[in-house]
Amino acid sequence: MWRFRNLVVVVGLVTVLGLISPHTVAAEEAPVVIEPPPVGYPEITRGAHNVFALLSGVYTSMTVLEETTTAGGGVLTGETDYGIGERVLVQGSASGALLFGNRNQLVVTSVPVDVSLVFQPVRANRVSLFLFGGAGGALTVSTLTVTIPQPVPLTSTVIEDDTTVRVSAVTGALRGGVQATWFFRNWAASLFATYRTVGGSYETTQTSAMSYTYPGDSGAIAQSAAISLGADLLNTRHGLALSSAFQLRENSNLVVVSVKYLVSSSR
Repeated sequence: MWRFRNLVVVVGLVTVLGLISPHTVAAEEAPVVIEPPPVGYPEITRGAHNVFALLSGVYTSMTVLEETTTAGGGVLTGETDYGIGERVLVQGSASGALLFGNRNQLVVTSVPVDVSLVFQPVRANRVSLFLFGGAGGALTVSTLTVTIPQPVPLTSTVIEDDTTVRVSAVTGALRGGVQATWFFRNWAASLFATYRTVGGSYETTQTSAMSYTYPGDSGAIAQSAAISLGADLLNTRHGLALSSAFQLRENSNLVVVSVKYLVSSSR
């Protein structure tokens, strides 16, 4: 029971990076997805190439088996886009994420990548509307330390074995959404919504501090979906944006705050 309960917690927290709990553990948990601002710059120009750097802070809380666990950390993202038409943009990003939990020495690392296509059906002096869709994936590894009571044979003694639990997961995702942008002087304000479906596979291992042997596990991560909502405030003169996104679910909450900087532009 100790091993099962803590495995539920760690696999649940892996969802912070866009995964869902394996169906063998907690299939009812919907994914919690870190969603950066989807459109890098509120103008699309054929042949224009931009490079961005994003630094995001993440906080999540999750209730598993009537116990609340929190995790927080940061995500560093490099992003580039290219205008393949006057209203069409291709966009790619790669990230590195590191989060720490408040229980069981939890550490979560992830390397997600994403490629998107952005279409601008509405472009006026003060208002723009963007539609976007794409695909991506992530390699996520989380570790925690749990204490497993081990009875000594033929005695009433119980030894506490500190065991490292490791969960590795590979996922793929499809996403789509909409972003509306309003312009005023050197500023642009946006609201966006993103719908993403995620699935994949996972593998767990346990390493005993006292040389006990524990079975591993592997399986499929069932397909599931999540919606992220957010806002973006951009200074178009300096290419600096402040963004926030959130997900509020029955058993989990997620808040992401990002600073995005235009490193270079060919405009």
